[in-house]
Amino acid sequence: MSGFTGLMFEELYSFRGAATTTTPSTSATSITAAYPAIEIPASYFVKQGKATSSCRLMMRGQMTTTATIPTWKFGLGITQALPAAFGNTITMETPARTPGAAQTGTWWHADWDILLDTLASGAASKLFYAGTITSEALLPSAFSTSTSGEWSFPAANTSAVTAASVDVDQPIFLWPYVTLGAATAGNTVTTQMCKLYGEN
Repeated sequence: MSGFTGLMFEELYSFRGAATTTTPSTSATSITAAYPAIEIPASYFVKQGKATSSCRLMMRGQMTTTATIPTWKFGLGITQALPAAFGNTITMETPARTPGAAQTGTWWHADWDILLDTLASGAASKLFYAGTITSEALLPSAFSTSTSGEWSFPAANTSAVTAASVDVDQPIFLWPYVTLGAATAGNTVTTQMCKLYGEN
C-alpha cells in the first residue's frame, strides 16, 4: 500500500452466525433475521469526485431448493427509520430466474458495491448500487449462453440503480432479502456471515 491517496478502509460491520433460516415467500423476506442491523453510519457518504464515498457489503450462506422450484429473486433494500426494522424498501434486485435442480445446503456468495451518486441536503441524496450473487444452486438446468450461476444486481438491461430520497446525515440500514415466485415449501436460505467494508 503506497498511501498515496491517504484513503483507508475498515470493517464497519462483521457478524458470524447462522441467521434464522428464511423460508421465502412471494413477498420480500429478510435473509438476516436474528442478525444485528447492518448499519452504514450517519455522515458516511460525504465525498464525490476521484475519492467518492463507497462501501462494500459481502455475505455468505447456504440455500436449499426442493424438487418443486419456483423462480427466485434476491434483493437489497434500505431503511432509515429508527429503530431499525426490515421493510420492503426495494433498492436493487436480481432478475427472477428458476434454479435448475434441487440442491441441499449449497453455499452462495453475494456482494454489493454502494457509492454516493448525488449529494444533496436533507433527504435528497442518491446512492448507486451494483453487485452479484453466485452459487451452484443458481445454475440453470441446461447449458445456457445467457444464464449462469452468477446473477447480477441489478437485473440485466438496467443501466443503473439509485436510491433517491436518502438523508446521508442519518444512519442507513441495509436489508438483503429474497422473494420466490411461489411459496413452495422446502426452499430456504440461511445466511452464515456478513461483513460491511468502509472503503473511503
